[in-house]
Amino acid sequence: MISVLFASHNGEQTLPLMLDSFKELTHSEEWKVIAVDNASSDRTLEILRSYEDKLPITILTEHKRGKNHALNLALEYAEGDLIVLTDDDILPEPDWLSTLRECASNNPQFDIFGGRILPEWIKKPSELILNHAPLGVTYAITPNNRETGPAMAQWIWGPNMAVRNRVFDSGLRFNTNVGPNGTNYAMGSETEFTERAGKEGFKSWYCDESKVRHIIREHQVDEAWVSRRAFRYGRGSWVHHKNSGTDADGFKIFGVPRWYFTELVKSIFRYMIALLINDPRKKFLSKWNILFYRGYISQGLREYFS
Repeated sequence: MISVLFASHNGEQTLPLMLDSFKELTHSEEWKVIAVDNASSDRTLEILRSYEDKLPITILTEHKRGKNHALNLALEYAEGDLIVLTDDDILPEPDWLSTLRECASNNPQFDIFGGRILPEWIKKPSELILNHAPLGVTYAITPNNRETGPAMAQWIWGPNMAVRNRVFDSGLRFNTNVGPNGTNYAMGSETEFTERAGKEGFKSWYCDESKVRHIIREHQVDEAWVSRRAFRYGRGSWVHHKNSGTDADGFKIFGVPRWYFTELVKSIFRYMIALLINDPRKKFLSKWNILFYRGYISQGLREYFS
């Protein structure tokens, strides 16, 4: 049996599309959906309930804001040996669950599985974003050169991942201090989880045959929205570097490696030059770097003084 888990905060725009696509899944094995309404103020709960007679769905409510609070609640109700985790804005291919099951069955020495994530643009972004924004960080789009096989833990992303239940039986849960919980949160909750699991000996596998499309809404191709992702990514990168020990060397200022402050100043200078010469590409790139370094430094300072 497979359990499919996801959390939704104000997901009324994409939930009907996603849940309708679940009705088209061709998986023959017994499966269930565990959906958590996470402190929504829109029609999320109403929409979820409207699918109770169309899908094998269990609906939970988590009033404390935070995706990982919701997922940890859902894990208490999961059944089966393979737990699939996703988001409330994906459109899976009909064989999505079958390919994840096949990957898990064919690779018994691996415990964490991820698949390809493709974009489903509601509105196509500008060439500036397409050509210069890191699309993996910004939209969780899988790089074109990724192939089926053993994977680094950070290659497994939330919209398309599966975890053997024995990983959760070992006591591992999602870190509620990272991941979506409002504005300017530290990104990378799935990466943080898979890297912790890797330290416990659980290995990851990438399955290119398993595909979902990530619905990218109109407001998410706005340059201001994309820039805010840089800040969140910076916060998440600090958490990653702290956990992996890659920030251990060198002189630090309030717990943050000194060179991050230096790079922030350099990026501000580059942005000012880009403004003067009116170079959109350089403005975009330097602004991204400014916000990334600000996010990284702010997370370090936050934890240093906490």
